[in-house]
Amino acid sequence: MKWSLSLSLSLIILQLLFFNHLVHSMINLFISKIEMIRTLGLDVQLNYIENGFVNLYSVKFPYRINSSISYVQFSWNTKVSNRSASFILNLYLV
Repeated sequence: MKWSLSLSLSLIILQLLFFNHLVHSMINLFISKIEMIRTLGLDVQLNYIENGFVNLYSVKFPYRINSSISYVQFSWNTKVSNRSASFILNLYLV
């Protein structure tokens, strides 16, 4: 399950970075404070991409969750042509 989460996260980051360069937008990919509290009990936001740049420290962070957690919620927002858009992706663990 941990390997699957790492692979899925890597694919999401690669796709967002690829599309970021195509549309010249600013992308942030993160796990919100509320989600970090729910899954790990930590009161912090975990940023994977900040202002279009990969946070290499966060990518190396071992995100180990309890087996009772059925999904992890990733959030991202972007700004294209002075318009903001926010999205949430639930990654279900099987």
